Amino acid sequence: MLRTLIFSLLTFYGIAAGPALGQERAPWINTRLKGSPEPPPEMVAVRAFPKLEVKRPVAVEWEPGTDRLMFVQNLAWDVYRSALRRFVIREEVAESELLLELPEGELAYGLCFHPKFAENGYFYLGRNGKGPGEKIHSRIVRYTLSRQAPWRVVEGSERTIIQWESNGHNGAAAVFGSDGMLYVTSGDGTAQNDGDNAGQNLALMRSKILRIDVDGAPSDKPYV
Repeated sequence: MLRTLIFSLLTFYGIAAGPALGQERAPWINTRLKGSPEPPPEMVAVRAFPKLEVKRPVAVEWEPGTDRLMFVQNLAWDVYRSALRRFVIREEVAESELLLELPEGELAYGLCFHPKFAENGYFYLGRNGKGPGEKIHSRIVRYTLSRQAPWRVVEGSERTIIQWESNGHNGAAAVFGSDGMLYVTSGDGTAQNDGDNAGQNLALMRSKILRIDVDGAPSDKPYV
């Protein structure tokens, strides 16, 4: 215990006093690492689109095969409502186009595109809001973007892929892997600690990373 305390004090003193005294950084020796432990070069953030006003953005993705970006934004801090917009990737761009506005009480958390988006126009939103029985649910919803100008969301194309009860720590982030599967985070669904220990219970959908084949179904098609 005493040795640990002495070592900790010496380590702390070395970390705190070394740079303060202006000591030169010694190169690493007797190691496979090369160079010296210098800090990384400074990075400066600049606005990519200085004329474009975007409030409360949540997610942004490149629309595959185009020169446009899509983004999800929350419309206000005190109002549960989200919108999907897009704009042309130009430094001088000053306006974005509204594609979709969710009903009040619905928040969107993520956006991704089907690997064959250029052919089928499918894109997916992770959402949270009232579901069956007025309970709060997270869901992954698929939409279709028309394959002809003006490239709008096809009316009536909304389709829920999967949903689960969730009222806090909602997850609902989705991304396609290189295997063509859709990977979804489900969150523990509570605003406090995970009282149900959902992360340790494989019978529950919450607190998981879910893998979904959105283009197929099991051979016995139990839900079709």
